[in-house]
Parts: sequence; structure tokens; C-alpha cells
Amino acid sequence: MLPEVLTQWKNLKTLVKIESERILNDEKQIQTRYYISKENKYRARTGFSAENLSTLRKLALQIIKSQTALKNEELKQGTQQIISKN
Repeated sequence: MLPEVLTQWKNLKTLVKIESERILNDEKQIQTRYYISKENKYRARTGFSAENLSTLRKLALQIIKSQTALKNEELKQGTQQIISKN
């Protein structure tokens, strides 16, 4: 089925499949996401557009990293509270 679907997308450059798995309340959940990209005719090549996009990408990565660090810290604190209760 996949090759048939891919032939319908002109200029398709990238197809990414991401499978995530988590256990919530002793129940295993699996989620599959697909991301596609095609050739971009309007690339950032004029003026400061390349610099601006680079800055935005870096900002987005910093936000993701800080949120991940915060979640890890919350998990660590929650684990310590559970251990101290026992």
C-alpha cells in the first residue's frame, strides 16, 4: 500500500514514521505518526531570512530542552517523595 500512496505525492522528498510507546495505568499505548515534506520552491535565500529561520530553530530547541529538563526534575522530585513515604 505504501508505494501506491507515495506515487500520488508529487515532489515528495521525505517521509518519516515515528512510533512512540508509553505505559499509562499499566496499559501499553502505541502511537504512530507520519510526517512528510516536499520540495520547497520558496527557500529562505534572500535578506536575513536564513538567519531568522536559524534563530527560530534554535529558540524552539531551547524551549523543548527546558521543558524536558523541567519534566525530568518533576519526575525526580516525585520519585524522591515516593521513596521518602516508604
